[in-house]
Amino acid sequence: MPPRRILIADDHGAMRRGIRDVLAECPHGQIVAEAADGHQALEMAREAQPHIAIIDYLLPLLNGRDLARALVREIPNIQVLIYTMQDRDDLLADILSSGARGYVLKSDPSWHLVAAVEALANRQPYFSGIASEALLQHFLRDTPPGASDTLNGLTTREREIVQLIAEGKINKQIAHLLGISIKTVETHRATAMHKLKIRSTAELVRYAVRNNITQA
Repeated sequence: MPPRRILIADDHGAMRRGIRDVLAECPHGQIVAEAADGHQALEMAREAQPHIAIIDYLLPLLNGRDLARALVREIPNIQVLIYTMQDRDDLLADILSSGARGYVLKSDPSWHLVAAVEALANRQPYFSGIASEALLQHFLRDTPPGASDTLNGLTTREREIVQLIAEGKINKQIAHLLGISIKTVETHRATAMHKLKIRSTAELVRYAVRNNITQA
């Protein structure tokens, strides 16, 4: 099998270096791009066309769930692995609905990361033991995948703008990052707040943190 092209997206340089070191023992992996935020990762993926993307769940600018959705939509046959500290079982349905095919915790032994890359290189899903157990518990409670999105009704663009607002970006900065007009940002912002029945930026920030769109 020829080496699989890998993109790494994590906002901590030390973590990216750690992933590189671990994957040095993986014969089927070749790291072709590294990104520190979700937008940078998406741009690099469009250029590098990786086979596998290893991404953190809580990335700045564009979080891991929404990045995974964009990657799966735009990059043919890409396999997405969520590599994160977030071990709450309610996140797993979101991760699956995003199109990700793997989930490994940063607290898992490093061999899980190598095993996940090997599995994805062969187009097989991979969930570490802890993640598998959490996933089972989640579905035993009969919570349908993507329920939170269905309930709040936000579009992908509205979620993206909510994240950027929660990260402290002003409308002008958001417009520049997304390549849209300030008026369009204002419209999406107003629509999102109306859907969520939120009246202030502070409430919007709390919503974003509570719903894992961004971190505190």
